[in-house]
Amino acid sequence: MKQTGVRCAGHVAASALLLIAVGCGGSPAGPTPPPASGPVVSSITPNNGPSIGGTPVTVTGQRFDSTATLTIGGVEAKNVTVVSANQLTATTGARSIGAADVAVTVSGRRGVLASGFTYTASGAVVNAPPVISGLTAVGSALNEPAGYADSNEELTVTAGISDAETAVTALTIEWTADAGTLSGTGTSVKWKAPALFGSPVTARLTVTVIERYTGTDATGNPVPSEHRVSAVTSVSVHDSVKENGDMATAFLTDFSNSSISPQTAVRYFYDGCAGKAEELQDIADNRAGYTINSYKLGPPSVAITFDGVCPYRSRPGDACISLSCEWNSTITATQKIEITRGTCYLTSVYRESKWQLCDSNFEGAGGTTSLFMR
Repeated sequence: MKQTGVRCAGHVAASALLLIAVGCGGSPAGPTPPPASGPVVSSITPNNGPSIGGTPVTVTGQRFDSTATLTIGGVEAKNVTVVSANQLTATTGARSIGAADVAVTVSGRRGVLASGFTYTASGAVVNAPPVISGLTAVGSALNEPAGYADSNEELTVTAGISDAETAVTALTIEWTADAGTLSGTGTSVKWKAPALFGSPVTARLTVTVIERYTGTDATGNPVPSEHRVSAVTSVSVHDSVKENGDMATAFLTDFSNSSISPQTAVRYFYDGCAGKAEELQDIADNRAGYTINSYKLGPPSVAITFDGVCPYRSRPGDACISLSCEWNSTITATQKIEITRGTCYLTSVYRESKWQLCDSNFEGAGGTTSLFMR
């Protein structure tokens, strides 16, 4: 009986210990591990690359999702793409030479592969500078030449820009002008010419293209580098109506002074116009047949019509000019006084960045003709 009681007591005690253990959350198999949380970084392939960055890498691990970010040695990787919960791809950024931790962050939790990637010394970086293939400044008037502007006129300024390594949208493009005002950004901007109160002026418009990239120093470590390339175009700014009116008046004033030689009087004419030789002969004939005693010139009327045709005698020109003319002259052969009245018609062309006369004609009052002037 005593032996039996002892065995029962031992069994009861063992059962009690088991109940206590179960009641306290224990288990005969050991403690339950905490639930998994946060990303884990297992490996990176390749595990080394140049200090200037740009190495495509694949990172494997656990619990990645679409919010995952990647840093290598504290430098944010580029082009991060989460392939699956266990893999992502990216491109390394630039960092100094040496071992670097690989860290993936998801929802504020971070997994690290210590010294998982090694930055190695980079060789000399070859980077071609940007190319500016053309720079033009053109107004909106029909047939208006590039590089010309009238007072207060707005032009479109365009640069052809390319770069072998960098997209044009990633380049920095700066515009400056030593006169007038610029507006807009990018490869094409607007420029408003200054207001003129005198002679023509030349404005210089400059575009500067900046490419920023990662180069290397003498030890192969990355250093910020840049290329700067500039191009300049010049715009000749005119008060064209006034210039043409003043030029026509100056020519007719010279014509009306019989002491001025024909060669001097045609100095405002463009050599490439046939009208210059014709006018030279007309003035020579006038000087031989008449002496001008006095003259009157009316205010000029000017129309700017690039590559146009002027109404009187259908003469081509970039500008058409007309004004009333009157001369009191002595006929050389008879010494009689002659009064000649009518309208002077002139054309001009814009050549070599300036206005020059091209043709001159005279229509007598009432459509009459006169030997005094063609």
